[in-house]
Amino acid sequence: MGNVVDAMKLLGLEGRVHLEWVSANEGPKFRETVTEFVEQIRALGPKSASGGIGAKV
Repeated sequence: MGNVVDAMKLLGLEGRVHLEWVSANEGPKFRETVTEFVEQIRALGPKSASGGIGAKV
C-alpha cells in the first residue's frame, strides 16, 4: 500500500482518490460516502497542471 501512496503523491493525486467498500444494499452509506468525497475534492479545488510527473521546477 505504501507504493500506491507514494505514487499518488508523485502524481499530485494525494487526497483525490478514495476507496471504501460499500455493499449493494447500503444505499444511504454509498450516498454519504460519495457526498463527503465530493466535498473534499471541492475543498481541494482544481488540480494544478504544474504538479506531478514532468513538472518543470
